[in-house]
Amino acid sequence: EDTTESPVDLNMVEIMTMQRKMGTDSRFVNGLVLDHGGRHPDMPKVLNNCHIMTCNVTFEYEKTEVQSGFFYSNAEEREKLVESERKWLD
Repeated sequence: EDTTESPVDLNMVEIMTMQRKMGTDSRFVNGLVLDHGGRHPDMPKVLNNCHIMTCNVTFEYEKTEVQSGFFYSNAEEREKLVESERKWLD
């Protein structure tokens, strides 16, 4: 499929202003541009022959919007809960 004539999806384009730089300092990149570097100082700076996965979801921990908890008044109620969980999981 020839994608050179396809219209650009403007919802997928992010426009960023360059601070203290000129427009001539920018250039066209025919490929993939990632906006994050290594996440840990021990990560390698250069990789060769690697696979790249792109996806539109976060892999970072997000706190749930639902507040839930288990409350019981004595040890017997807790043991019932543990036993029912074991039955369900096994």
